[in-house]
Amino acid sequence: MRRGLFAALAPVCPACRARGVDRRLEVVSPRDPTASETADLLEGILCCSDEACRREVPIVDGVPLLLRDLRGHVAARPLEALVRSDLSPAVESLLGDCFGPDSAFDGMRRQLSIHGVSHWLDGAMEPLVERALSLAPMVEVEGPVLELGCAAGGAVLELARRLERPVLGVDLSLAAARLARSAFAGRACFPRRRLGVVYAREAVEVALTPALAARVDAWCADAAELPFADDSFAAVSAFSLLDCVAAPHRLLAEIGRVLRPGGRAWLASPYDWSVSATAFEQWLGGHSQRGAHAGSAEPVLRALLASQEADGVARLRLLAEDLDVPWRLQLHDRSAVEYSLHLVALERPRGA
Repeated sequence: MRRGLFAALAPVCPACRARGVDRRLEVVSPRDPTASETADLLEGILCCSDEACRREVPIVDGVPLLLRDLRGHVAARPLEALVRSDLSPAVESLLGDCFGPDSAFDGMRRQLSIHGVSHWLDGAMEPLVERALSLAPMVEVEGPVLELGCAAGGAVLELARRLERPVLGVDLSLAAARLARSAFAGRACFPRRRLGVVYAREAVEVALTPALAARVDAWCADAAELPFADDSFAAVSAFSLLDCVAAPHRLLAEIGRVLRPGGRAWLASPYDWSVSATAFEQWLGGHSQRGAHAGSAEPVLRALLASQEADGVARLRLLAEDLDVPWRLQLHDRSAVEYSLHLVALERPRGA
């Protein structure tokens, strides 16, 4: 965890934030007043500053787990917290065979492979970020940038390069945030799936200056329950996340809440819905072909944005959209999925 970014972003206690109260988190262990502002804190504990709460947050491999239901999340994904990085390829391969296909271990490695290849071998994030910024350029609003569902961290680094601002990536997966941090340290390390449960270790050198490295980081957090006060960010991006959350309308509300007035937001989605991630009733399109939009997703998103009212929700205004952005994900050496993303650029109006 970058100490300088932590101090600048001032994250709040997720448990208190869920009650509508912002209480800052403080580093309680280890406490080293001589550490440099850009130094990493690889392991430690954060604690809520409210004496009535004192919620503790672990930092694992440099990633703080800023989650309201921390115990439930860790219990559901124990491998992400306890997985080792010091095993030989042969032993790791044998353990993978023992876990078998469709296990939690195999599922974690599949996701790391997909995003690692996409971000650090195929270079998919650079053209996507470029297209988003061309659709609606950044405006002169002071503040950092937030990338939601950052996965392997490619968009975080690209945004930081282009916008020359601090950029924080958050992902619900500790394993993904760990991969992103390895890239921010100069070497993206991930398992690359060859076929079945056969993986090879991949290590890609990532070119970045010390100044660039100091302004990027990746944390573990829920995009629908962000551990930040209102109006914290000048820009927010969420590339290929909208169809991966439990409630898309809550994601939009959170983006509007943490975005500063006049700030920009960019979202991209192939609307590849799955009930394992999003309840059927929450899908934006992809069903109700007898309805007004014949099952299309784009008009449903437009209508949702247009219908945002008060009730504490900051309205997001649609600025521009691109209906056909190519997106390719490699599943293994002999299989890939070709998507067409719907890219939208949003703004939080000043005074909203």
